[in-house]
Amino acid sequence: LCAQRDERQVHLRQQRDHAGEQEHACGAINASRASLDPPSQSSPADIDQARHEAKLLQRRLGPLRKARDQAEDAAGLAREIESRATRAHDLLSAHHAHAGTELALLCGRLEEARSRTADADLEEAVTYARSQARAADVTHEEVGEEIRSCGVDNAQARLTQIDSQVARAGAQLDTLRGQFHELKGRLEMTAGEGRAEEHDRAGQLLAEAKRELSSVGRRARAARQLHATLRRHRDSAHASYVAPYAREIERLGKAMYGASFAVRVSPGLVITHRELHGVLLGFDHLSGGAKEQLGILARLAVAMLVDAHQAVPVMIDDALGYTDPDRLRRLGAVLDDASPLGQIVLLTCTPQRHAAIPGARVLSIPA
Repeated sequence: LCAQRDERQVHLRQQRDHAGEQEHACGAINASRASLDPPSQSSPADIDQARHEAKLLQRRLGPLRKARDQAEDAAGLAREIESRATRAHDLLSAHHAHAGTELALLCGRLEEARSRTADADLEEAVTYARSQARAADVTHEEVGEEIRSCGVDNAQARLTQIDSQVARAGAQLDTLRGQFHELKGRLEMTAGEGRAEEHDRAGQLLAEAKRELSSVGRRARAARQLHATLRRHRDSAHASYVAPYAREIERLGKAMYGASFAVRVSPGLVITHRELHGVLLGFDHLSGGAKEQLGILARLAVAMLVDAHQAVPVMIDDALGYTDPDRLRRLGAVLDDASPLGQIVLLTCTPQRHAAIPGARVLSIPA
């Protein structure tokens, strides 16, 4: 800062000298103008010469004015630089005073330290430290030679790799810690919302639902076992009914159709087929009269199977409308054969259709 200040002061003096020279030149020009003013007694040749010199001086006056303006600008700049230099000098003086204070303080500390420890002891300690440093350098060199002789370059590379892995693991650990703190915060927030109590209540409801499911499962298995048992016994009973039922229908039907008559009955006690003279036809393919006749035979067979000694009553309402007279006569014989075992009530509006039934009791119902 001192050097800059001196340099600025030299520059400022140079600019002042230059400005002085310009002012001197301006004074000479003005004097020349005054001397060139033509007296009233001058001749025309002197006037022309003066005018020519005036023009020359006028041309020289322009650069001089410009130089004067530059000198004035330089003077303003020099004054500003001088002001800045003055402020810098004051600041340096303050720093110098502060540095002197610190120097005095450090000198005091140095004297205090010297009073506690002599310079000879310090020099001895420095000598000992230097000897220890030289011994450490020797040891370092020896260890380096041993390391180089052992060929630990690969170990150094492995150590570098391990360091990089440790750095990556540290980054992952930081990430996991951040996730842990985030989850912990969410857990605490969730706990504050009463989710734990809801979870406990849900656990209780789940346990109750499991007990109810177990109970329902036991009841369902028991119901399935009961259903299977009942179905098995029903099928067994149906099987025990099917054969006698079919035999009874065939016994009654042989008296009507002949010895070639046979039927096939499903487990549901439904006539599915009729066989006659070696021809087997499905029930749906039979005529309306044949279906009526098999229906009467089936009802008679059921009534006789219910009780072998006393059959249940059978009600027949105006049936056998599609049966031919020959079959009506044969069916009358069948009804007469079954009537001693049970009562058969036959309702009809055409009594002559059943006139072939022997021993029939006819009762007329007035309209």
